Amino acid sequence: MKEISALGVQAFVRDVVRRGGKATKVAGSGRGAVKVWGKEGGVSIVQVRAKASGDWHASRRDEEVGAGAANPTFWAFVDLGTEPHATFIISAEEFAADVRCEVDAWMADRPGRSRSGGIRIAQDRIAHRRARWDLLGVSVVADANIDTTHLDDLTVEKKKAPAKAAAVEDESDGRTRLVADFEGYRIVALREESTGRLEIVAGQMVGRHFPTASAAASAVASLVSGEKVTKDGADFWRAEG
Repeated sequence: MKEISALGVQAFVRDVVRRGGKATKVAGSGRGAVKVWGKEGGVSIVQVRAKASGDWHASRRDEEVGAGAANPTFWAFVDLGTEPHATFIISAEEFAADVRCEVDAWMADRPGRSRSGGIRIAQDRIAHRRARWDLLGVSVVADANIDTTHLDDLTVEKKKAPAKAAAVEDESDGRTRLVADFEGYRIVALREESTGRLEIVAGQMVGRHFPTASAAASAVASLVSGEKVTKDGADFWRAEG
């Protein structure tokens, strides 16, 4: 999923540049937020989602406009499974309203549920927003002569070592810094090597402590998915470095 997400951001940035705009990934954005400058200087924050097959993934919490640190003004859904790839662009307000309707129906079906967890976005749901580059202030038609190869290293993060590889210590107190990407969310935790205990310091369930990496992974996955999920901590987390 991480590789598809990175390729989606790369494709989106290239498309913006070929349409006369400028784009760069928002620093520290685990969910693929991109800052876009239109041809006339207008600025937008775009949350990018990518898929190679099936549906896109989002969260029920996206029913709130401005959910998350990036505070996007638009969403871009990139389908890498077609040639050429297709991009659907929708305003944050419209997308939030659509998600809210789905969550309301889901809650009404079984009162008492939590308004959290993952959801799937089918293509027919946003088909009317295909190639709406005009919303971002860039040209609808791309200029294939514009060279974008220099953007590769700026938009795709290099693959990092898994959690069981050499530990990377947190500078503050010696704990190992771990990260995980799950259903579009990035979670950061600190692990005490002598006991194996984890504290989540960013993302879902921030501030919570767990006795093991697997317990933390299962708790986060269950919260995001909206149902009980069991995860292996060694597969879920990786050392950040």
